[in-house]
Amino acid sequence: MAFDLTYWQKNYSDPMSMDGIGYAKDHERHLKSFLALEHVDISSIVDLAFGYGHLIREMLRAFIPHTALGIEPSPYAFKKAKPNKWRPVGSTELTLLQEDLSTWSLSKRKYEPLDLGICTSVF
Repeated sequence: MAFDLTYWQKNYSDPMSMDGIGYAKDHERHLKSFLALEHVDISSIVDLAFGYGHLIREMLRAFIPHTALGIEPSPYAFKKAKPNKWRPVGSTELTLLQEDLSTWSLSKRKYEPLDLGICTSVF
């Protein structure tokens, strides 16, 4: 299902109210603490609908994964994202795709299994 430009402008007009922005650092600290208690190593991350990238940036800084994938269906948000500021180390392989979840999940691209999936305020 595709949304028109009006939908994206309306839903991204107040970025601080978006869950992944206003509470990105809190989400990162909580998740990192929980996974450390469980002795879970995170070396790859996917953010399904990364918005402006605040939450994925915090997760990349916290876990310093080898690979990261970001998917964002909104052309409006995708253009506003600043991925050059996300990577804490140059060795993280970061791939960003401007497409919806259906297109991504049905694509023929091959990915290794991912350790952590982020999907806040999407479904």
